[in-house]
Amino acid sequence: MLILLLSIYLAACDAGNDITPSGKIVTIAYVGSGGDAHIGRDQDVLEGLLAANAADPMLDNGDLLEIVHSLQVGTKEGITKTISGYIEREHIAAVLLGASSKAVLRTKQGIDALSIPTLAVIASHPDITNEVAYISQLTFDDEQQAQSAALFVRDELVFGQAAVMFDETDPHSSYLGQVFRTTFEQAGGRIDEFSVISRLDQSMLERLKTGGTQILYIPLGAKQVFHVLEQLDIIKWQPNIMASDGLLASVLQDNPQRLQELNGMYVTDLYSDIDEFVSLAAYAKKITGFYNRMFSDLPSSETILGVGGYQIIKLAMNLCPDPGNAACVNRKIRSTENQQGLISRFSIGANGKASRPVYINTIKDGRMKLVVRVN
Repeated sequence: MLILLLSIYLAACDAGNDITPSGKIVTIAYVGSGGDAHIGRDQDVLEGLLAANAADPMLDNGDLLEIVHSLQVGTKEGITKTISGYIEREHIAAVLLGASSKAVLRTKQGIDALSIPTLAVIASHPDITNEVAYISQLTFDDEQQAQSAALFVRDELVFGQAAVMFDETDPHSSYLGQVFRTTFEQAGGRIDEFSVISRLDQSMLERLKTGGTQILYIPLGAKQVFHVLEQLDIIKWQPNIMASDGLLASVLQDNPQRLQELNGMYVTDLYSDIDEFVSLAAYAKKITGFYNRMFSDLPSSETILGVGGYQIIKLAMNLCPDPGNAACVNRKIRSTENQQGLISRFSIGANGKASRPVYINTIKDGRMKLVVRVN
């Protein structure tokens, strides 16, 4: 650890950092999946976080930011225990949480009781920030995402018939499916099928095909999306498809050989084609340079969230006389106003919810091409 901190310090000096080092270290913890199936996305977030830390490791007061991390923490209680352990051993000042909505929802009361500023990087269910004081969200929430998807399908594509397939075991997927259904119907559309993915079979798809269904909304994980595609291939039907955030990142991480199967699919996400924003700012170029030297993976939306999470924590600490004061850092996180991130401006309100654009893209050869941005 000492060698790592020394290398980060020297990198900061080489970059022309004119901040006088204080000799103090402030520690941020990154905690991952909590034993769920999002380890690939967790790794992407961590890589973005580490690249941002390597590129910009010092607070304005000269304190050095250190990252400790744990990806696989096991049981549903593991997230809380891991954070508690970091508080006791490492005296951490803040937490970036890379777990899914499902994992955060089942542990949020225990996390909140620790009174440590916690930024949920991936989790997007609207209930994440309800009845908690120390957990905030970085991404848009599921209601905004699903409403944007439904209104795009109804108003921009002018489709009147849709089907929804969701994972009943995943609160994120279930909520997206329900909000899409409600919004689409309120806009005058018809839902031909609203079903859990476990009931998917060829007869259902045949019925949708002959009934004129124009698009399938499938807010599912990559494995389930490929299952849908395989069933569609059997009956030789190629309907329009819209999926949800993180799909491309997951496939890039775990199934890059299957990228071509996603071509033409609509997706909602936090950004569009990465080349459209990395050239916008010197800061982004700097982080990209560090990222390319440190990692061989292509950056994804989760990588960007890792960078954005680091930005928010660092900004909040810079606004506090004592960057280790949990109450102050938490207050500053929850008063983030029109902050410029790598991809868009965003805010985090006093209720811990983020406000940021939804990008609706099409996938082509492992890239996301912008169709429309919903502010």
